[in-house]
Formats: sequence, C-alpha cells, structure tokens
Amino acid sequence: MWMSQLTSRVYLGFSILIVIMLGSSIYSMQGNQLITSRLSIISNQSTPLMVKSAELTIALLDINRALTPYFAAAYIDELDKPKEEIDNKIAIYLQDLDWFIQQEKNNNELKTYTPQIFELSDNVLGLLNNVLAMQYV
Repeated sequence: MWMSQLTSRVYLGFSILIVIMLGSSIYSMQGNQLITSRLSIISNQSTPLMVKSAELTIALLDINRALTPYFAAAYIDELDKPKEEIDNKIAIYLQDLDWFIQQEKNNNELKTYTPQIFELSDNVLGLLNNVLAMQYV
C-alpha cells in the first residue's frame, strides 16, 4: 500500500513535469513565430525604405558634387556642361523621390514622414533653381 502511494506520487510528479515542459515549449514556439513575423515585416517594409532613403541622400550629395564645377567655372560659356550634369542629377533625385510618392499611397505609416521629405526637397530644389538662374542675371 505504501509503495503504491509512492508510485502514484512519482507518476503524478512526472506528469506535472511533462505538462509544464509541454506548456513552456508551446509558449516558446509562439514567441518564435512572433519574432519571425516581426523580422518579416522589417525585411519586407523597413529595409527597402532604408535603402531608398540612402539612395535619395546619395542623389542629393551627387547634386552637391556636381555644383563644384559649376561654381568653379571662370566664364559664362563654361556653365552649360556643368548645368547639364546638374540637371541630370536632379532628374535622378526626382526619380528616387517618386518612389516615396508611390509608397506613400500604399503605406499609411509612411504618410507621417513623407510631408517633411517633400517639403525639404521642394526647399532644396527651389534654392538650387535660384542658384542656377543666377547665371542669367
């Protein structure tokens, strides 16, 4: 009798241990699925946004680099080639900016950031156009 109580307690103890292990493994699997879904969101949404943002910055820096020969020109007739290069760089910048316009339509979270990007882009391009228009003044 004493042995059967001891055996039943050991079985009960191991059963409780098995249930706890099963519960913790199920909880762990759900946590892994949550992490996987969040990583998927990051790789599908955030990474392209970061890459395009970097490309937009590079395009702006290319415009800045193209301004150096324009400002270094000694004569007015030397301004045409640097101005053409600046116009090409501006076209690339606007093409990269169009990606943000397209993504804004599909991504509600992006709508909070794009107005600032567009406003700053308009300001920079406006100032740049003023500088380029100075050659005719």
